[in-house]
Amino acid sequence: MATRRRNSAGQDYTNNADGFTLGGGTTERDLTLSGGNVVISASGSAISIFPATGGTLATLTDLVGFAHAFTGTTTLDFVSPISGETSYTITAITNNNITTNSTVMFKIITSTNHPNAEESILEGITFKESDIVNGVGFNLNGYASQDTWGVYNVVYRIIN
Repeated sequence: MATRRRNSAGQDYTNNADGFTLGGGTTERDLTLSGGNVVISASGSAISIFPATGGTLATLTDLVGFAHAFTGTTTLDFVSPISGETSYTITAITNNNITTNSTVMFKIITSTNHPNAEESILEGITFKESDIVNGVGFNLNGYASQDTWGVYNVVYRIIN
């Protein structure tokens, strides 16, 4: 069995036959590197393993215990009829990463009609996904409690 030692930075370390363990902190945490895998453990209560496959963490699809996020952009058009502003619009989004268990987050980014993102706050714009079809897409519903007009650019993130 390897002996645990303390380095000059005050961290505990152990040299293992195929890697090492580095630990420390007020609440002890360990980082263990061994073989081709990296194991991060939270006091033994949760273990997540990064498989030794090609690519980066952003491209791995077989991570255990990690959420996957997929980002896209779309537009919401609150059409400006002659009669004035409107309070509701909907747009269909095709994205095969969506499931009925997904969480979807939205953020308005500036556009030609709305160069200041604060405007969306003043107009009370909120979003909600609906009509999810697993592996196909969903509808993005936009609501403006104070009414609005024109096209808004929206970034969405699907978390699985």
